[in-house]
Amino acid sequence: MKILAHYLLAALLFLAFQIEMNCVPSSYQSPRVLRPGEASVGVGFPDLSLCLRCGVIKKLDVGIKFGGCPHLAYGIFSDIKYCFVEQPLLIAADLGVIYYRDLFEPDHEPRTYGLHPTILLGSERFYGGIGWNYSIERETYYTMFPPYKTWIITTRSSGLMIMLGASWGKRWKFNPEIIFNANPLYQPHGIVMIGCGIHRIFGKPIRD
Repeated sequence: MKILAHYLLAALLFLAFQIEMNCVPSSYQSPRVLRPGEASVGVGFPDLSLCLRCGVIKKLDVGIKFGGCPHLAYGIFSDIKYCFVEQPLLIAADLGVIYYRDLFEPDHEPRTYGLHPTILLGSERFYGGIGWNYSIERETYYTMFPPYKTWIITTRSSGLMIMLGASWGKRWKFNPEIIFNANPLYQPHGIVMIGCGIHRIFGKPIRD
C-alpha cells in the first residue's frame, strides 16, 4: 500500500507540470469531516488560496477558500460537507458555492457565480468525487460616447465534474487532486485541472 501511495503521489506531481493548471472549485478535502472542536488552516496551489475549515456538529463541517492569484482575479469558494456513510467507505455530500471576479477585463466587469454539488467517496487516504458545476457569468458593457448606455450580458453553463484525490498526514495534511470539468460552453472537450492543498489541523474533538 505504501508503494502504491508513493507511485500515485509521483504521478499527481508529474501531471501537475503537464496539464493546464487553473483555479478549481475545491477546498482540497477528503470525505472525512472535521469533528466539533477541530479546525484547519491551509493554502491551495496553484491559485495561492487560503483555506479555512471547522467542524460544526457531528458528521458536518464547513469551509471557505479565498484565492485568485496568479490569474489576476479573485474568488471566494465556500462549502458545507456532511458525511452520511462511514463504513465500509466514507461517503459525503458536499455543496459548494463560488464567486469569481476576472480582473483581466476591468471595463467589462465579468463576474461569475457558481453552484457545485458533489458526492465524495473513498477512504481518508484515497478518494474520488462526482458532481455538477452550474455557473452564471455576468458582463457589464458601457458605450464610450453619448448617448451613454449600459447593458449586461448573462451567460449560463453547466457540466459534469469528476475528481480523484489523495490525502497524506495526520495533523499536517497534503491533498493533491485531479479534476475533470466538462463545460461545453467554454471547453467543448472538457478541461483537466490540477490542484493541491496543504493544511494544518488544530484543536481537539469534543466528545459526543
